Amino acid sequence: MKHKVEICRKELWGNNKLKDLGCTIIPKLNESDLYIINDELQTVYEDCQIILKNINEISLVTNYSKKFVEFRINNLLKFIEIALNNKENLGINIS
Repeated sequence: MKHKVEICRKELWGNNKLKDLGCTIIPKLNESDLYIINDELQTVYEDCQIILKNINEISLVTNYSKKFVEFRINNLLKFIEIALNNKENLGINIS
């Protein structure tokens, strides 16, 4: 049986709906862990904003609760903001 996090990668973060909405980096979690540095930090930040803006629609399509998605995206945003403020020295790993 696959671990719940692995299933979430495909069903939620790798869902075609995110790509359809314009997310470019977060959907790649379906394939592997993400190592985000430099300009990619801003792109991931924008992916998070797209997800939050469309959270109701994403929740309906993926069957993951709005609360589940919102908690994880807001948590990720905290790390992205720190990395953006220090992007010459920091990156993030999303796994």
